[in-house]
Amino acid sequence: MPKSLKLSLCLFAVAFLVRLPLVGTNFYKTPDAVEYLNPALNFVRHRQLLTTLKVTFLDSRPLPYSPVGERPIGFSLFLIPWLFISRSPSFIQTLLLLFHSVNAALIFLLFQTFIPLAYAFLAALLFALNPNVLITNRLIMPEPVYLFFVLLSLLFLKNKPPHPALAGFTLGLAYLVRPEAVFLIIPLLFYYLIHRQSSTTLKLLTVALLTTLPYFFLNYRLNHQLFKLLEANHFRVTHFSQLSTQFPPPSVSTAVFINQHLPWILSAQLNNLLLHLKHLLSFPWLGLLFLPLFFCPKRFFKTHFVFFIYPLLSFLLISLTWSLFPEPERMLLIPFLFLLLFALKGLSRLPHLFQLILVFTTLITYSAFNFHRLTWAKTDLPNYLYSYNQPLIAWINQHTQPQDTIAYIDPWTINLATNRKSVIFPTNLNPTTLSMFINQYQIDYIITSSSSATAHLPNPVFITSSPDLAIFPTH
Repeated sequence: MPKSLKLSLCLFAVAFLVRLPLVGTNFYKTPDAVEYLNPALNFVRHRQLLTTLKVTFLDSRPLPYSPVGERPIGFSLFLIPWLFISRSPSFIQTLLLLFHSVNAALIFLLFQTFIPLAYAFLAALLFALNPNVLITNRLIMPEPVYLFFVLLSLLFLKNKPPHPALAGFTLGLAYLVRPEAVFLIIPLLFYYLIHRQSSTTLKLLTVALLTTLPYFFLNYRLNHQLFKLLEANHFRVTHFSQLSTQFPPPSVSTAVFINQHLPWILSAQLNNLLLHLKHLLSFPWLGLLFLPLFFCPKRFFKTHFVFFIYPLLSFLLISLTWSLFPEPERMLLIPFLFLLLFALKGLSRLPHLFQLILVFTTLITYSAFNFHRLTWAKTDLPNYLYSYNQPLIAWINQHTQPQDTIAYIDPWTINLATNRKSVIFPTNLNPTTLSMFINQYQIDYIITSSSSATAHLPNPVFITSSPDLAIFPTH
């Protein structure tokens, strides 16, 4: 067995063993997990790709409807065949833990073509043990699958001979999982163009377009837009939660919003940029390993500019999208990984004593963070297991019909635990807008505390005292 393959298997084993304690822990600390799971579960149950979960009011259609044009569809499509095997979230969670373990091996195979074998192994080991990569891997989120397709595409291109058609296919899949894959596609095309490899450029671009074309066609057919995506609306509000808490939703266009709030936007972007830079340089990410970046040869940056432009654009997208809730522990994966390539190239040029100090300090720091976070993850409960949600869930399962639509401030829990159509309940309603909300989204039940907005509804059919919540029928 070749040495590189043995080392790859070793990295896979280390990465998976350190992830085993995460199996069965809270898989949706971020509600996005349920939003990705929902259409996949609906397809497995009903053989239709539909969403039964509404978390913004940008679409006036009542549930259910196609999820195309909301979140990127690739991850939900990826989940479908696995959910036919098991619908258990723990099964999907274990699968994603396996994918990041495979990614550790792929990183080694890719990086060894650019830096010495020992440093490529170190890069993959640091990825496998990184505290942020590890703890966020428990979430049912697209990053492990996205990175898998990205790494595969780069390995296809670095193969001898290269396989640009296969690379284009996997890059297309990566785009369907996370559209920011375009930040890799564009510099790759530029790279092959300036190196006069027109055949590679053509194959890469053609197959990537053919892979994504069915999605664009479906998006246009359903939404009359090729590139409709929920995330595009982040640039016309100060905070993305306004898309969920305000009914009717903000109607100002992106151009008008930016024109009206430009000083505030620039200030928010600067603060966001500094926040993410601080996190990227902190110990759970690069830590002291950012120092060797200054010793990486300029020629190496120039030769491998694709691997610098890609994380830079990814970092800027995260930092300059002012309305996002900051999640640097999850969103800095690509900047961390590809800057690590340049950091370890710089590290290889330092005296061995400095190398040992930096690597040993990083591994010790990673271990301390991992011990704390793995211990915490075992005690972190998902919302549907909270005691105050149990009576609500039990009543809904026993007294409502499967086709009923329920509005609640936490629709993710209701949808996941009861399989009912669930709509987020806005916070700015009055009696008039409440009536509009009920009629537009065909709401059957509302879970909320009593207020002037609910005064005209029928008497509640169920009340909890801790917290003070009631289930109101709407008719």
